[in-house]
Amino acid sequence: MFAGLLPLLVLIGIVVLIVRALGKGREQTGESVGVLIRRLFQYLAMLAALALVGFGLAGVLEAVFVSTEGVTDETDLIARSVAFLVVGVPVYTGLALYARSRLRVDPEESSSLGWATYLTGALIGSLVASMVSSAILLGEALAGDGLATASLLSLVIWGLVWISHRWVAHRFGDPDMMWVEHVIGSFAGLSVALASGAVALGIASSWAYVSIFDVPSIGGRWDDLAPAIAIATVAAVVWGRYWLLVARHDARRPLWTAYVLLAGVLTGVLMSVSGAATALFFGLDWFLGDTAESASSYFEAIPAALAILAVGAASWTYHRSVLGTRRTGIRTEIDRVYDYLLAAVGLAVGVGGVATLIAYGVRALAGFEITGSDGSAIAVALTLLIVGAPLWALHWRRVQREWRSDPSVFGLSISRRIYLPVVVGVACGTALVGLIVTVYLAVQDLVEGTFGRGTLDTVAVPVALVLATAGVGWYHVRVLLGDRVTLTPAPVHAVREVILVSEDGEALVSAMSAAHYRIRRLHASAPPSLEDSVEAVLRVLDAETHERVVIVTTGDRFEVLPLD
Repeated sequence: MFAGLLPLLVLIGIVVLIVRALGKGREQTGESVGVLIRRLFQYLAMLAALALVGFGLAGVLEAVFVSTEGVTDETDLIARSVAFLVVGVPVYTGLALYARSRLRVDPEESSSLGWATYLTGALIGSLVASMVSSAILLGEALAGDGLATASLLSLVIWGLVWISHRWVAHRFGDPDMMWVEHVIGSFAGLSVALASGAVALGIASSWAYVSIFDVPSIGGRWDDLAPAIAIATVAAVVWGRYWLLVARHDARRPLWTAYVLLAGVLTGVLMSVSGAATALFFGLDWFLGDTAESASSYFEAIPAALAILAVGAASWTYHRSVLGTRRTGIRTEIDRVYDYLLAAVGLAVGVGGVATLIAYGVRALAGFEITGSDGSAIAVALTLLIVGAPLWALHWRRVQREWRSDPSVFGLSISRRIYLPVVVGVACGTALVGLIVTVYLAVQDLVEGTFGRGTLDTVAVPVALVLATAGVGWYHVRVLLGDRVTLTPAPVHAVREVILVSEDGEALVSAMSAAHYRIRRLHASAPPSLEDSVEAVLRVLDAETHERVVIVTTGDRFEVLPLD
């Protein structure tokens, strides 16, 4: 049933995205709805044709060159690739020639949403394909498996696609529309670099641990390490090119800030927490549990956990320094979002520890004792509490201290107004589900005549979730109600959007972007003319050659400003 609804859900999602894009595109470029729709469909079709040509050419070359080496002879690959080329080449050629003519005769074409979508899609798509081919090529070279012909051919094709579109974007692209590519490219490089870097460092550190402590190990070490090093190297190069050289210096738009906070900071926090928790668990479990293994064998997984911790901490530290707002001593909404994100992570981990302790307590009522393997449950609970509680306490205390300094102002913080209801909703929802499961299991045992001590063991986990999340919900409901009681009306910054009309204005745009104002730029083509009457304004408009003109009235005078 769900599979049948999936195409409909995808179609609805595409329609929603197009509708939102239409609204934003009209705001930013001034395109009419008809022109905007025409450009979107034209360039999306052009993008699809480019993908067909790329995959078709890669398939044909792979079949030709690889089959001559006696590796494969796949008629299906040849047929599919030729079909892609037969359909894709004429379609892409026609659309590309038409796009080139439009770019030459219509100056607004290069700043259109459709053209920016095509360039972004082509650059990111070819980037991802090039990353995959480069990683395979480098990995097999490091592993000593020789030259991967198919990957080399794919890299050449998609690399040429990326280079050619990079040149086209530099010549015909609008920088105000192309910044999204910088963020997406940075995300692609960072996400892969963090994952593969943690894997590579984990394998290397485990290798060193096994060598030092002479622990028996199974499997080829270098064969596992070489691909991870290759992927991490390629991803690091991509991230450096997109982030360090370009996106790092872009205006701090909402998507830019979301990338730093979510991809950089939050991912780093989660990796650090998981790595630290894993290492701490093995230590506690060793002291509380009862294991016949030697210490060197038992702690073999800790180097990998510490590797995850190191990579995550590096991402966390670096991206926190990128925000850099605390150095001025003035806290901004970005600082509050950062604190609430980390408080949420710490709260979730800490609640997991409390729930684990409660579950064990309920199970203890059924006759279990802290002996043998049960020590692992205590180790899990202590690990989660030790890792999560300080993280939550540090950042929650910081935002509460700020709130207490001026509740009428900081109670209106958008991050606080989102954080508290979300925590209350999630906690109450989890408690409700746990309560339903508890009642269901209890009634089932009662009907079957097995209600007794065994029921306590059965309902231990849902009961623990109910109690732990209910406590979290109760506390945050009190905080939420306290905000409403102490909150007094206060003047709210009314500026939602800044409309800037200028011939240059780059310094002002940079300053306002750094202050997180939403800016809509209109480029003036000439200095304004000042007129003293309506008739004079009409005469200016009759002689004007530009399609758009801004008129500002001040008293009895009129300021007429032509726009590009």
